[in-house]
Amino acid sequence: MIWLASFPRSGNTFFRNVLYEVYGLTSSTFHREPDRPLDEDYAGAPFVKTHLLPDQLIPDDPSIKSVYIVRDGRDALVSMAHHRKDFIESNSDFYINLLEAIVAPKGSFFGGWSENVRQWTAKADIVIRFEDLIEDPIGQVERLRQIMELPNPRIDRLPDFEALKRGTPKYGSGRDFLNEEADMKELAQKNFRRGKVGSWESEMPKDLQKLFWEIHGEEMVELGYKNTCEAAPKYYPIKVLLDVGKLLEPARDGIWRYVLELVNSLQVIIQKYPDKWQIDLFIKNGLILSLKELDTNIIDYLYQSVQAQQEEIEEFLDRSYEGTLLRTKHLIKKILPYFVYAPLSWTYKKLPIRWLLLKTKRLISARKISQLQKENLLPVYDLIHLPLPQRLVEMKDWPGKLLVTVHDLTHITTPQFHQKANALKAAWGLAMALKRDGHFLCISNSTMKDLGNHLSIPSSRLKKTYESANRDHFYPRKDDQKWEAILNKYQLPKKRFLVTLFTLEPRKNLLNTLKAFEALKAEEPEMDIAFFVCGKMGWKMDQIPDADELKQHDIYLAGFVEEEDLPFFYSYAEALCYISFYEGFGLPPLEAMSCGTPVIYGDNSSMPEVIGPGGIAADPTNVKNIQQQMHKLLYEDGVRENLSKHARKRSFQFSWLKMAWETLQAYEEVAFSEDKV
Repeated sequence: MIWLASFPRSGNTFFRNVLYEVYGLTSSTFHREPDRPLDEDYAGAPFVKTHLLPDQLIPDDPSIKSVYIVRDGRDALVSMAHHRKDFIESNSDFYINLLEAIVAPKGSFFGGWSENVRQWTAKADIVIRFEDLIEDPIGQVERLRQIMELPNPRIDRLPDFEALKRGTPKYGSGRDFLNEEADMKELAQKNFRRGKVGSWESEMPKDLQKLFWEIHGEEMVELGYKNTCEAAPKYYPIKVLLDVGKLLEPARDGIWRYVLELVNSLQVIIQKYPDKWQIDLFIKNGLILSLKELDTNIIDYLYQSVQAQQEEIEEFLDRSYEGTLLRTKHLIKKILPYFVYAPLSWTYKKLPIRWLLLKTKRLISARKISQLQKENLLPVYDLIHLPLPQRLVEMKDWPGKLLVTVHDLTHITTPQFHQKANALKAAWGLAMALKRDGHFLCISNSTMKDLGNHLSIPSSRLKKTYESANRDHFYPRKDDQKWEAILNKYQLPKKRFLVTLFTLEPRKNLLNTLKAFEALKAEEPEMDIAFFVCGKMGWKMDQIPDADELKQHDIYLAGFVEEEDLPFFYSYAEALCYISFYEGFGLPPLEAMSCGTPVIYGDNSSMPEVIGPGGIAADPTNVKNIQQQMHKLLYEDGVRENLSKHARKRSFQFSWLKMAWETLQAYEEVAFSEDKV
């Protein structure tokens, strides 16, 4: 046998058909996909097609000869992205498919184009370029005589791409497992899509051309392919300080999720070409770690790093202003009786003394940073990225251009739903960022529009990067045995249900949502459906009845739901109710849609923009309208099924990897801008 290897969509199937039609030589296939059958006697065929890397093959025999077919990686990956969209996952997005294929996270896509090429060109006895194969099929196949005896060619039987696409060829049409000729022809049309050289020029977006060349350029040059991208930026590496202190907070809210997914996705991309980027993670108390060192779970990584340097941090606190204040506070608390200490503590919190001490702390911090600058001990960054404006408190005096992610302007648009302290911190953070001529990442068009309208920020300083749902975790899950165990875990009944999921606070509009459900049940008492309220208690929720009273209306408080259980809640729900008064983006709706679950959502802010055809809009101020939309989804024929289909399809338009790539582009643009620092 001879290995016939290639990266997918590189002409391997065309080559096999030429061998069969012109030389009468058959071939088999070797793969490791559990859902596809494998010919038991594949090793007995003259040729065995594979896309796997050399060390993944069985038999693992280095003496076996091999032929490698290589194609311009841009054409191969464009074809691969189309193939996934048209054949493997019809709901997927071409741009996201192409981005994922270029980056090849965690060694996916058969190691990635350049790694596949690197390993096989070093091993193969013969390397054939696809472009040469298309131009001269017989001439390229005849090169096999270097390693084997070939029969005389029957040149009159030479197929071309168009003939293979229109017919039912031996390989690529499913003749071994399909029965209907129409199905074979359809499969052949998908497998032999175009076979055109240079189609990437009109189909690969400019930003992805640039990314492709930065990751795969070295192998492309060695194979003789030319770069058409613009010249490289002014200098490398681009130095970025990313604040990730949010990940150490116990509240795992949407911003916590954003920071986590941003770090994970940035790490996936920059490890492909680390010389361009130096991204450091700012944790707390001056602790900075390199993203390049991340080789485990980011949360474990941060806690382990903090623990490893805890003695140093404690020593810093002992000799610092903060340490002195803390020791003084503990000493006073220890000496004074509680009835004396309690009113003193209350007075301290209310009087200006606390503000003055905080001001003093900031002045001391600024002086320390200034001193470090003078001594050239402070790292210099092209850019500082904060995941939300409030975090600027931690890094106010750190020098560098500023990029701030803004999730929403609820402290301006819906201040009545905010805690006063948090609203003040958000307003202060945005004001300071504006004062420093900061740039802003917005997680939706709605948030970007609000920034322009309310704060008059010019569009040149605004960039949009949509959030996403983790498709490796959120997808349709149906396991009745596991679901029954989850219901028991949260003490919930086994019946049809609507679900809502968020931190329980007034902006989420839980009160009107529950009133609508109660009205729905009152009008149709025979309706056997429940309402599950998932999420921990937040603030200003005194109007919500207690659990026993809610159960009388088939409403159940599940409390905080663990991450591993969320996909099952979404997948088994009839719909997610997310009828907020305002959302900067709204991750739970997208998570539900990824599980094929439609959403009843508030008709405002970013929700129509994100959810689109994957749900039904309701007026959050109108209980009757919410009730009507619940009834429509639950009881009108075909409504839920249609929404479910569109919800899943819509969810594929979002990607954390795409968000991270757009963030890196924003880093580069801001770092090279002519703004003052």
